[in-house]
Amino acid sequence: MSLKIEFASIANCSPDHIWRVFEDVSLWPRWDPEALRSVSWVEGTPWIAGSKLELALTKPMDVTITAELIEASIPIAFHLKGAKSGVTADMWFIFTPRSDGKTEMRTMQEFGGAAVMFFGDKARGPLERGVAHMFGRIQTEAEYAAQAEVPLEYVANEPAPQGTPEPLTPELDDARGDEGPQDVREPNPQDGGEPV
Repeated sequence: MSLKIEFASIANCSPDHIWRVFEDVSLWPRWDPEALRSVSWVEGTPWIAGSKLELALTKPMDVTITAELIEASIPIAFHLKGAKSGVTADMWFIFTPRSDGKTEMRTMQEFGGAAVMFFGDKARGPLERGVAHMFGRIQTEAEYAAQAEVPLEYVANEPAPQGTPEPLTPELDDARGDEGPQDVREPNPQDGGEPV
């Protein structure tokens, strides 16, 4: 049994802007510091097939995974594959330019192994929310860089632009549960009790 997740969004920038956000793997934890402690290259030349990077995760469990770069067509796509403690992961990231100047950002991720079989679909909701959150952060940074045409170092080291999603917190994860975001708006008594 494997767990497959696919997510896509449209960014108002080119694949090059998205790539500038992705390129320095040591900065990846900024997108979700509650889930990703650190990322670093541990073998080979970065972004060349066969190179390996180490991802120290804290969610969905505390584990350090070594992932191999299977293939890369920079700035359009890359494929990582890794395994640790009985969990396997295949992750594809694809940034497709569109005729309107925007870019479709897509990820396809497949997880397998005993732990995935044990948790089954209970892991789907948190993983999907994590991927959506991460893509939201990447998209915001890439669009900001495209608008300002500022170096990535500035984007990564300055406060996040207004409207950038905050990292997910355990409290927020717990409050949402496996059903995804909940409607927490107050009822409007003038509208028959419907949320406003």
